[in-house]
Amino acid sequence: DVGQGGLFLVLVFVAIAAQIAKSTLSYIGKRCSIRLQFRVSGNLQARATRHVMNFSYPEIGRHAAGVLSANIALAGQFAGLISLVNSALLSTFMFFSYVGVMIAMSLPLTFAAVVVVALLSIGLTVVVRRLTHLGVEIARTTIQAGRIGFELLQVPRLLRVFGVTDYAAQAVNDARQESLTVAEKA
Repeated sequence: DVGQGGLFLVLVFVAIAAQIAKSTLSYIGKRCSIRLQFRVSGNLQARATRHVMNFSYPEIGRHAAGVLSANIALAGQFAGLISLVNSALLSTFMFFSYVGVMIAMSLPLTFAAVVVVALLSIGLTVVVRRLTHLGVEIARTTIQAGRIGFELLQVPRLLRVFGVTDYAAQAVNDARQESLTVAEKA
């Protein structure tokens, strides 16, 4: 025979276990989403680079300087945009759901939760500094990849004359992959 106190403890334990399971599954989902985004982004950029490298000289000449490189970069960013919109919508929905439930349950506990969140946000300055450092590193590698891509895509005739379009495509893709690898660490 479990009394009211025992039933309450069982329900609290179930709630805590459900929250831990939710957090674990959410973390796994985010990790998978990030990995998929970087793979799709890299694949799109590699395909776009191969496509541009297969252009003939007259086809290359029809585009203004930098347009092809910008289009290749844009192809890689498309996957990130979709993921960003999805995350924003999900986060907004979850925020309003939690706030609604918290207010319905207890206004003082809602206030206490707001205080805890404020304290946690102050404590996250170390994480923000680390992400800022990684952001600088991402910017550096992205600029490097863009520079290599721009330089190699602007000399299409020489690439074809010397038969090194495959080498150029590989160099561009390697630089972009390095940029993606640094970004994935974030």
